[in-house]
Parts: sequence; structure tokens; C-alpha cells
Amino acid sequence: MKKTFLALALLLGLALLSGWNLRHLQKLTDELCFGVEEARSLAQEGNFTAADEALARSLDRWLDADGYTHVFIRHSEIDAATDIFYDLRGSILAQETETVEAEAEKLLYHLRSIYTMERVSIRSVF
Repeated sequence: MKKTFLALALLLGLALLSGWNLRHLQKLTDELCFGVEEARSLAQEGNFTAADEALARSLDRWLDADGYTHVFIRHSEIDAATDIFYDLRGSILAQETETVEAEAEKLLYHLRSIYTMERVSIRSVF
């Protein structure tokens, strides 16, 4: 009977940690997406200096989260998102409005897909 309770407690602990992980990841990706959308909007208005500052804040947040991301997110996803962040920053600095739009969409898709991949679903279990 003790083994059963221990196993149930372990499963409950894993479920709680999984829920915390998903909540933290959603908060992180929401913050990052907000910054990218702000930078895109500012670039469309022609305010490239403010767009660069907004993107720099998001990029700093992304880089500061590496202690978490390198444990819970696939390294290929981290590398791809980081590369797109820097590509987008280069386009903002070059004041290429059309490229900024495309790269911002690409980065937003990537950030949202990181969260989507980590969510538990019937397909991911079976």
C-alpha cells in the first residue's frame, strides 16, 4: 500500500511540475511575442530606432532565459529562434520594412510553435 501512495505522489508531483513548466513557457513566449509585435508595428510606422529598442528588450529576455530554455526546449528550436531574432534585428537596422514584416511573422510562428510542441495532447501521448 505504501508503494501505491508513493507512486501516486510521484505522479502528482510530475503533473504539477509539468503544469508549472507549461505556465512558465506560455508566459515567456507571450512576453517575447508582445515585444516582436511591438517592434514590427514600430518598424511599419518608420520608427526604426524604437523598433530596435523593443526588439532588443525581447532578445535580452530570450537570452536571459537560457538557464530555463536549455533544459526544457529542444536546442534546435533555441538556435532557430535566436537566429531569426538576429536576422530581424539586422533588417530593422537596415530599415527594410518588407523584410521586417516577413521575419517578424517567422519569429512569431517559431515562438508560438515552441509552446505548442510542449503542450500535452492525445497525439503526443500515444
